[in-house]
Amino acid sequence: MLKILFMISMLGLTGCAVNQSSNNVLTKPDEVIINNIPLSRKVRIASFSTRYINNILEAYVEVQNLSKVIYDGKFEYRFKWFDGDKYEVGKNLSIWKPLFLDALDYKKIVAFAPTQEAESFKFYIREIPER
Repeated sequence: MLKILFMISMLGLTGCAVNQSSNNVLTKPDEVIINNIPLSRKVRIASFSTRYINNILEAYVEVQNLSKVIYDGKFEYRFKWFDGDKYEVGKNLSIWKPLFLDALDYKKIVAFAPTQEAESFKFYIREIPER
């Protein structure tokens, strides 16, 4: 857990990957991407893991709001899924979805791979710019 906190605090403007294995359900290293340093001060990835259900990869990511501010629709997230050769599968199905976070709250996000070929994932989170 300390490794994740350290890595998130060291994020650059182009993003960084954090690898973690937990509870023997993570079969391969997967990646969590936070796109910039200001965002990493507002939210953090508390935990993540994967498992297979009926030969479909399921990913679980827990995001924590580090602020006392309620973020209604200020963030978006998406999953990208990859086969064993690291090629993206279900490319057109990877869309940005809104993320609503209460003050100092945790949000559990679960997603299923679009095909049985998926063996790993990347989770992306970004802040929606003010318009």
